[in-house]
Amino acid sequence: VSAAVAKLWYQLAETRQAFVVLQAQLKTNQQVLDLVNLQFNASKVGAPDVLRQEQLVESTQGQLIQTQEREVLLQNALSVLSGRAAGQWLVPEASMVSLPVLPAVGLPSEVLQRRPDVRSVWLAVQAADARVAVAITDKYPSLSLSANADSTSTEFEDLFDDWLSNMAANIAGPLFDAGRRQAEVERSQAVVSQLLNQYSQTVLEALQDVEDALTKEHHQARFLASLQAQLSLAREVSQKTYSRYKLGQFDYLRVLDALRSEQLLEVRELAARRLLLDYRIDLCRSIAGSW
Repeated sequence: VSAAVAKLWYQLAETRQAFVVLQAQLKTNQQVLDLVNLQFNASKVGAPDVLRQEQLVESTQGQLIQTQEREVLLQNALSVLSGRAAGQWLVPEASMVSLPVLPAVGLPSEVLQRRPDVRSVWLAVQAADARVAVAITDKYPSLSLSANADSTSTEFEDLFDDWLSNMAANIAGPLFDAGRRQAEVERSQAVVSQLLNQYSQTVLEALQDVEDALTKEHHQARFLASLQAQLSLAREVSQKTYSRYKLGQFDYLRVLDALRSEQLLEVRELAARRLLLDYRIDLCRSIAGSW
């Protein structure tokens, strides 16, 4: 629930910021339309140029309408998750934030052990054989989180290989008094072995969740940096193209192409920033909290 609320919150923040961006785009597009109309009246451009720019203005207005709708729907969803009726809570100002730095050192073993799925299976192992559960706890590693998303797969693969060999030796001994029937001993050993394998698989899947979140965040951060560089270049191109268009050095289609490129990148950059936050939320969910 916390992760769902956080994701909706930042989606709302993105939507509200997108509305501001679209308003600025609409103002720019209207200014260009005014100039194109002046040049059309002076017989410097044809009717198609005016119509294309009018279409861009209408397209931006349509996006604003869709953004307003999305804001209301997100507020309704947040209201319901917060225990309020839809439409009865005006969500206060939400904004996207900068991500806190990942811990430079490893996380304690309790990070994964507090996950409900891992803890549930571990308690089942403990109920079957407390010695095996203690051995698991003693061997639990620290989980290394890196901003570079360095893979820990090999480390954990070796860990589980070591676990299985040690646990196999552990459950090979008598689990009950020597006077009990051999069949009961074998049955109990099989139960513990099955639970141990289930536990190992559950932890491996939990570690995959962490690895996936780290990998996504790492690559999304790089993608966001690329988008921001593209946006900076697009703004420069748009400004210079518009300036030369006013001097009669460029035709209108170059202005239109530059405007569309810049405005598309502005919206994509917002979405990429929000997705980066989503991946950090996924990481927190994968370790059942924070650090």
